Formats: sequence, C-alpha cells, structure tokens
Amino acid sequence: MSNALGAAATPVRPPGDRVAFGLDANIILKLHTRSLEAEYLGSKHAGLLVMPAQAVQEFWNNKSSTENVAKSVRDAFKRLDGLIKDLEPGHQEFQGAFTTLLDEFENSASHMWAPDFRAKVESTFNALAARAHEPRFPKSALAHISHERQMTKTPPGFKDTGNGDLYVWAEFLLGLMHGREDGQDFDLAVLITEDKKADWGKNGEAHPVLVAEAAELLGVPFETWDLKELKEFATSAS
Repeated sequence: MSNALGAAATPVRPPGDRVAFGLDANIILKLHTRSLEAEYLGSKHAGLLVMPAQAVQEFWNNKSSTENVAKSVRDAFKRLDGLIKDLEPGHQEFQGAFTTLLDEFENSASHMWAPDFRAKVESTFNALAARAHEPRFPKSALAHISHERQMTKTPPGFKDTGNGDLYVWAEFLLGLMHGREDGQDFDLAVLITEDKKADWGKNGEAHPVLVAEAAELLGVPFETWDLKELKEFATSAS
C-alpha cells in the first residue's frame, strides 16, 4: 500500500509529452473561451489526453442547462445594470461596488449568451474528443465502494451528495491504464479541474489519498491543476 503522506511530495514537472492530462466537466465547458489552452490540448500536446465518460456526460448536461438559462441571466443582468446606473447620487458608494461586481460577472459569464456560444463549445469539444481517450467505467462495479468511500470521507466526492466525482476519478485512472497499454507512457498524471472543494485537494495540492492511489496503480505522481496552471504550462511548452 502506497504511503499517502509520502506521496504528496511535488515532483519536478516533466516535458509536455510526458504529462497525461484528464479533463473535468467544468473544464470542457470553459475551454472554448481559452484559445491557447484549447489549442494546446487539442493539437499541440503530444501526450495522453483523457476525457472521462462521466465528465463528458456532465459537460453535455451543463451545456444544455447553460443554454436554457442564458437569456434569462442576460436579461436580468441588463435590468440590474440599468437600475445601478439610476441610483441617486447619495448612493454613489454602492454604485461603484455594484458596477465592479457587474463588470466581473460580464467578463466571466457573457460568453453564455453570445450568438455563437453553441458552435464554439461544440467545435472545441469535437477537437478534444478527436484525440482523447473516453473511458467508461461500469457504474454497477462502483456501487458498493462508492457508499463506503462516502461513509469514510474518502476522496473524491465526499463533499457531494452524488457519486459523479468518484466516477470521473475511476474513469480517469482507467483512461491512464488504457493509454499506457496503447504505448503512451507518462511521468505525471494531471486532472484539470476548477472544482475547489477539499475532496479533490486543498491550496493547489491534490488530496494525498488520490496521490497515493495514482502512485500505487500507475507508479506516477498525480496533481490537480486549474486553468491558470494549464495556461502557464501550455505557454512554457509552446
């Protein structure tokens, strides 16, 4: 059994073609707004890329939900923006704070109601899917273990009510195994996710139990990166 605490040591990052990447659902949905990162993963990265089937399923569900609410969010945003601009002079301090928040929201969310939202999302997804492994783990095989992991707060997913994160993790590991069987070797496994809950990791470090499981199964270190870290790596690898 691998030592979970000892496995947490941060390794020196290998070259790009020796890193195996996995994508969480939130990353698949956001990549269409990140051209550098999307291009790197879709065409420039020579190593293994894994899109767990559970993450793909959640991506399509999230995309559909986003499309359904986008118009309502856009209209509400415009109404609130108008109300803020009409505030009385005595409330200028509130107007400034509201304006800052609305600007931040528009920068991060306005792509949802762009006319070409669907086309860009699907184009990015198709480019990634064309070269990625998409492993599917039989959910019935995880039914018992998912309950035990939830009860013992074993990562990932013990902060959630469902088992989606566990399926993503199992299928990510399965994809790494399939990739290695196909001759794609790697020295570091990275799951790219914007999930900040402690059941994946904390302060930028992957949960040591997950690090230990990856080390025991595949003999490589495991890390979680967000989009900022991916951009830094893609820039240095270009």
